[in-house]
Amino acid sequence: MSRRNRTVLWVSLLSFLFIVATIGYVSASDNRFSRRLFKAPSRPALSTSAPEFKQRLRIWVTASDIRPRVVHAWPGKAEIEAMNETAKPVTLQIDRIIANSTKTTAEKTLSVGLKTSREVIALGVGEYSVYDASQPARRITLIVEPRQ
Repeated sequence: MSRRNRTVLWVSLLSFLFIVATIGYVSASDNRFSRRLFKAPSRPALSTSAPEFKQRLRIWVTASDIRPRVVHAWPGKAEIEAMNETAKPVTLQIDRIIANSTKTTAEKTLSVGLKTSREVIALGVGEYSVYDASQPARRITLIVEPRQ
């Protein structure tokens, strides 16, 4: 082995030992430096109230009928989105059907302009009837079932 090869070998070996010693020293220290470099993101503050879930129910009003025929929902707040595809304003009546009776109680009236209308209502367990006030024969059924 020539003198030049020995010099390269010793320089390489010493460099390797220096790198290993540096890594060992840094990992054995109290990691103040590494903690500053690789700081974990802080957790956001927990909010005191959970976001409120509002289910969205869509109803399409056309010149010939109201769709869908049956809508299923859960009890609680619901956002009813009525899409008017007729050329005139429509008023939707939402009535709760009382059990063992043909009577209905007026729950809510939705005025739907020429486009889309959104209204938030509270629904209880039971059956509701949704219809156009000017044409009460065109009805859909809204069934509110308890969660299981």
